[in-house]
Amino acid sequence: MRSTPPFIRLHNVASSPSTGSDADLIRAAGKRRAANERGDVSHESPGGALEIGALLRQICTALVDTPACVGRVELMQTAVDTVFMRSDCVGPVVLIVSEAVTNAVKYAHPAGVPGRIKVDCRRDKDGAILIEVADDGVGLPEGFDPTMDGNFGFRQIRGLSKKLGATLTFNSESLGLSMLLRLPPDVCSISAMADTGASHPGVEPAGEASQTEGEISSVVDDAIQSTQLMQALPAAIYTTDAAGRITFYNDAAAALWGCRPEIGKSEFCGSWKLYWMDGTPMPHDECPMAVALKEQRPIRGMTAVAERPDGTRVTFVPYPTPLFDAAGNLVGGINMLVDVTETNRADWNQQRLASIVESSDDAIISKDLNGIFTSWNAGAERLFGYTAAEAIGKPATMLIPPDREDEEPRILDSIRRGDKIDHYETVRRRKDGSLIDISLTVSPIRNLQDKIVGASKIARDISERRRAQEQQKLILGEIKHRIRNTLSTVQAIAMQTWRSATAEERAAFGARLRTLAEAHDLLTLENWDRASLHNIVSRALEPFNEKHRERFQIDGPNAQLSANKALLLTMALHELATNAVKYGALSNGSGQVSIAWEVPLSEKPQLRLVWRESGGPLVKPPERKGFGSTLIGRAFEDERSDARIAFDPQGVICTLRLGL
Repeated sequence: MRSTPPFIRLHNVASSPSTGSDADLIRAAGKRRAANERGDVSHESPGGALEIGALLRQICTALVDTPACVGRVELMQTAVDTVFMRSDCVGPVVLIVSEAVTNAVKYAHPAGVPGRIKVDCRRDKDGAILIEVADDGVGLPEGFDPTMDGNFGFRQIRGLSKKLGATLTFNSESLGLSMLLRLPPDVCSISAMADTGASHPGVEPAGEASQTEGEISSVVDDAIQSTQLMQALPAAIYTTDAAGRITFYNDAAAALWGCRPEIGKSEFCGSWKLYWMDGTPMPHDECPMAVALKEQRPIRGMTAVAERPDGTRVTFVPYPTPLFDAAGNLVGGINMLVDVTETNRADWNQQRLASIVESSDDAIISKDLNGIFTSWNAGAERLFGYTAAEAIGKPATMLIPPDREDEEPRILDSIRRGDKIDHYETVRRRKDGSLIDISLTVSPIRNLQDKIVGASKIARDISERRRAQEQQKLILGEIKHRIRNTLSTVQAIAMQTWRSATAEERAAFGARLRTLAEAHDLLTLENWDRASLHNIVSRALEPFNEKHRERFQIDGPNAQLSANKALLLTMALHELATNAVKYGALSNGSGQVSIAWEVPLSEKPQLRLVWRESGGPLVKPPERKGFGSTLIGRAFEDERSDARIAFDPQGVICTLRLGL
């Protein structure tokens, strides 16, 4: 009714949204009417007039007990019992007073601010009835004219007053609003009606009074039922007047919007922000409700996005419908908003998943717990040769070769337990009978109740990889063979060239070649380009393990070395072990060799390996640098690698640093 001043937020009204006041007040009026109909209270005079003062007191008593009024509003009643009114005029007067009190409750006093509403009924000197509804609230906004402006409530007050031939005046100071209704004397003149049978202009004849009161009761009942129904519905519903100003919204609408718009001020939609489905902003005056009111027709088939104040977005389908009075005039609109966010998200996820499955080169299939295929994508058709029509409904065993039939029961048992089967390599049979190597992953499928109902399988063709592995194996074997042949040739040439060399020198050279061959063998056994540090150390020391296995102490984390670095480290360890056997800790029966390493974490990791001898003969620094020391020094000579040999009297200590 009253346009709300900017500093008042209607959603702060005590105990409920602004719509709660309307429902409570209407319900109170309905209780008053029901009490009269039951005969609990009678205020009717023998002449067909009603005691209006007592009726107003009864209305006030009902209103003050409503949740919207309790603790906030004090109703002052100065009505007297001696003021009678024709029964056919009582209904319109009661509605006028109820609207005025409702307006004061909703807009005059913000939540938590105590206030007073006075309802006064008295007789003027000329016999007219004066009914005043006054509050001490915030008053009217600047520029607001209650004789012309306002929504349905003000229009109803003005229309009913005109129908009664009454005078309606408003008075608003800096605080408070007063409405004074002056009913002409003939409204109270029972004898005039009895003598002439005439009725007041615009008022139904006395003989039809019960019909008028019945219509008023019906309006009250309809209002109560409609408000209760819309508030109880889980769907978001709101109404507007003909200009698009929101007049009602239920809790579901407030939840969808994430806010509570101002009744009578917010226009067309209570959303904080609106967007078209393509993400572009939607002005409120172009929203579906605005279009429905402008074009005076229901709008269907649209989808929009509302953004809440917290930034979350809701996709909804609106159903705005214009409302018309009996004369066909537009009086407002009603809109239902259906939240389809989860539905849209689920549809999009399902569509995206279906697209991924259908376009995948891998075979993606599903089956139930009996092993019967329930879905089959295009990748499965390409891989196995069966179409979806040929495969769906058939058992999974049609793809399994006879020598692997035991796999399917084990897979189904794992799925029933809820286990996922990660990649494992197996063989399956195509439609044409040929066998194909695949990598298979199996996962359980659960329904909405989290019950396992089947399994999904992803099969990938690894035939090319298998062929590549076989080819690589052949190539590595050939390389290994040729390297050994090359080293054997080098050894034969060296032996012929160094005939004058001592047997010890020829044996040392041969040992170095064999160590180099072993290092190449290690690379071919692994990935050719890399080898593990533990394996490198073990292979390098293998020629010395037969006599000295228990005298080596090896400790360090595993790491991977490139092929070149693996060869360098192998040669260095061989030279250190050879020297230990000849002169150091392994030259007697009690010496020990410790080999420990670490790889500190850093952006540029570096291996630090320490060879430490103990328990051997007393060590003296050599007079000249031998071949082994020279080889190690040059092999580890770059910007990220180095080798340091310390000839400690207790044993040789060699520290190797190698950039990884």
